[in-house]
Amino acid sequence: MQISSLQMFIAVAQCGSFAEVARLHNKDASSISRAIGSLERQLNAKLFSRTTRKVELTAAGEVFFDQMEPLLLGFDEAQKLVRRDEHMEAGSSVSKGHIRLFTSSAMGQKIIVPLLAKFKKSFPALSIELVLGEGNVDLGEEKFDMAIISSQISTSKCISQKLGTSSSIICASPDYLKDCPPLRSPQNINLHKCLLQPSTWLQTEWKFFSRLGDASEQSERSVAPTGEIFISNDLARLKACIAGLGPSLFEDWMVKEQIENGELVNVFPFHRVSSGEIEGDIWLVFPRKIFLPEKTRLAIGFFKHHLEAG
Repeated sequence: MQISSLQMFIAVAQCGSFAEVARLHNKDASSISRAIGSLERQLNAKLFSRTTRKVELTAAGEVFFDQMEPLLLGFDEAQKLVRRDEHMEAGSSVSKGHIRLFTSSAMGQKIIVPLLAKFKKSFPALSIELVLGEGNVDLGEEKFDMAIISSQISTSKCISQKLGTSSSIICASPDYLKDCPPLRSPQNINLHKCLLQPSTWLQTEWKFFSRLGDASEQSERSVAPTGEIFISNDLARLKACIAGLGPSLFEDWMVKEQIENGELVNVFPFHRVSSGEIEGDIWLVFPRKIFLPEKTRLAIGFFKHHLEAG
């Protein structure tokens, strides 16, 4: 079996169209069909069910796809590693194209934007379009090359790689802490009106874990926060917290700068806070493709290097 035939098989399975694969790779649809036909004869099995409207994997095709896709991804990765030094050379001829990257408003402004100058210095011929939004995203449907978000996308069409782990902490401004009831322990949260997100079911419970000297943790207690101000945008909620409107829960990377410059205080530095879906890691997500464009591989390598290191 030829590697090229196997790659064509994976590409057709992912696209669901012989014509689309032919267009993407500047080949005749008939040549793609012949390659698949040759593969089917070698396997003595029908891999695709073809109609005038769509192409779908047969049961045998699904089994073959599940086994071959990771092998060919490994083959592709091996080639990338061999060529990595050449690819990472700034200004090289392969470093051209346009990248569409999706991320949240907070993550975009706090994490991605500070890296854009380095990105352009490394790849001056690559343009980048940063789209900020909230909620789920369909990379294929919305034509994104990649996403950097706080949740894993569980789908066979995407690859999700964890870049880092974030922790949730409760912050308040120094001015607020001067005049408010004491916040000496997690139980005192009940005496305060917190800044919350409108989807309060995500924050019905803040669970506190005390940090012990031996780096282990002990469950403290759960507290149900209450509030009178609900803000859907994380950056707007951050501004409200700095303005002294109440304590609020943030991921640590979002408030690192404000804690360092004294605008905010980590109210419970000796506790870790768990809040279900509010807490999230940093994930890099990109389409699962055998023929991942060079521009996308370069961008993936750049953000993995800088965010994993950070």
